[in-house]
Amino acid sequence: MSTWEVAGGAEKTALALHHHYRKLGHRSTLVVKGKVSDDPDVLVIDNSAREKTLYGRLMSLLERKLGLEAFYYPGSHRIPELVGRPWDVLHLHNLHGEYFDLSALPALTKLAPTVLTMHDSWAFTGHCACPLDCRRWQDACGHCPDLRRSPRIRRDATRFNLRRKRKYIGGSRLWLTAPSQWMLDQAKKTCLADKPMRVVPVSVELDVFTPGSKSEARARLGLPPDRPIVLFCANGGLMNDLKDGVTLLKAVALLVGKVPGLLLVVVGGTGIPGGSAGLKGCIEARPHEADRQRMADYYRAADVLAHATKSESGGMTVVEAMACGLPVVATRVGGIPEYVEDGKSGVLVPAGDSGMLANAMASVLSDKTVSQSVTYRGVHAAAQYSLESQAKSYLGLYSEALAIPGAVHE
Repeated sequence: MSTWEVAGGAEKTALALHHHYRKLGHRSTLVVKGKVSDDPDVLVIDNSAREKTLYGRLMSLLERKLGLEAFYYPGSHRIPELVGRPWDVLHLHNLHGEYFDLSALPALTKLAPTVLTMHDSWAFTGHCACPLDCRRWQDACGHCPDLRRSPRIRRDATRFNLRRKRKYIGGSRLWLTAPSQWMLDQAKKTCLADKPMRVVPVSVELDVFTPGSKSEARARLGLPPDRPIVLFCANGGLMNDLKDGVTLLKAVALLVGKVPGLLLVVVGGTGIPGGSAGLKGCIEARPHEADRQRMADYYRAADVLAHATKSESGGMTVVEAMACGLPVVATRVGGIPEYVEDGKSGVLVPAGDSGMLANAMASVLSDKTVSQSVTYRGVHAAAQYSLESQAKSYLGLYSEALAIPGAVHE
């Protein structure tokens, strides 16, 4: 189960596993909020009662006005009916995204062993997916310092939301996984600490994300053949506050005088924050790219990936870039140091430090020895994160869960 069929890192993981399981001969059904393909094994949860009935409209209005999360989504309780057959294992990816009612979780987890992959921190906070330096979630939340932090809520119901998560998520029988030890260490500080946990690293489709010709990739994407290119990838592009496009723009402003012709290519959104008028002609912002082959071309076309994020549970973007032979400059936050070895497979800098970010990018762009060394080691580091390896880890976990007496309650 996942929010969307196609979207960000969590959704890409769920969809890739869904396809790979079927390739291996397993029966796999992907249950989502919304789909774009004609895949008959991708099913959409029907929450239309939220709009079609008076009660549903009232509940959805109250949910929005009061700041409640995962509160009234009636289709959640009908997932067994939707799937239409018993399942061996239920694997949950993001539960946030306005499509799933947490009160349905205990009953679902009684049907079969259930794995919850924590792609972010939402399962143990009062509303946000990335709490950054806030630690209120370790206590009881309430008096939230930033209701705008994704996923946004209108009013501070964070204490109520956290109690509800502790009741339904904490009270359900779950096997927890995360793409980094860092994320599991956060979960160990919460009501989820008593649940079995395991790191399952991110995966990359290594038959797609491979090194290739820079000139040919630029030609296919319509990018200039001779300008130094810094690549930035984020859902929402530069407008994604969590990915810190503001710090990146400051770093680029420091670079433009040192690196002639520098071009920042943004993939994920076309919006550009105010105050960047001095960078006119230095930014090309493009929308989200769902096509994996074209996304691989963006990595091949660039000279350095600038991953300026404030928080990161794993490192799918940096691993995809490394697999394509693109040198990575990233912030030393969350799970990124578990994927990028500073000075070897990439360069790590402090979050929010535009000067250090600019210096690191300049080093990669101007020193071929540094660039080639990071590229070589990055490709080899990424080779361990195959989809096959990730699927094998999950299938092993499923088998272990199924072998435990009482794993299936009903």
